[in-house]
Amino acid sequence: AQSEGEYAEALENYYEALQLEEDPYDRSYILYNIGLIYSSNGEYMQALEYYHQALELNVNLPQALNNIAVIYHYQGVKASQKQNLEIAKGLFDKAAE
Repeated sequence: AQSEGEYAEALENYYEALQLEEDPYDRSYILYNIGLIYSSNGEYMQALEYYHQALELNVNLPQALNNIAVIYHYQGVKASQKQNLEIAKGLFDKAAE
């Protein structure tokens, strides 16, 4: 469903999978995929929450770290375009962590 852009259905499936899956490694990928959907929908704060949850279960998810950095960088660019330079700097610093 996710690859076809049917995000609502994919989210339902992932939430159901979270209820059923007990293995932390597998749960980390479910959480990561939920983050991808929220990011694709422009819901970046929600995406960050799920990426961080995925990393808590599996520190070997460089793609989650990359996506977190991309979101902070994007938000930093938006803040700098609005002349919110202090906020932009903080977001760029977060992206570089």
